[in-house]
Amino acid sequence: MAVVVGEVLRLRSWLYYVLAGGASLAAVPLLAGLQANGVPNMPASEYMTIFATAGFAGGFTYWLLAGARA
Repeated sequence: MAVVVGEVLRLRSWLYYVLAGGASLAAVPLLAGLQANGVPNMPASEYMTIFATAGFAGGFTYWLLAGARA
């Protein structure tokens, strides 16, 4: 979703793509840990750090390949 917003609004900032990538990938463990009663099962902080870092790197890579020319 963040990529679509960035492309439609023609955002060229590397900071936008890095932060959007980190936030979107950091949400994955939270969404995957939801239980039937709606209470999230919080993952360990190490996993959150790994997911966020991977999202930051992915967002920066996307910006290098396509976002800078949006």
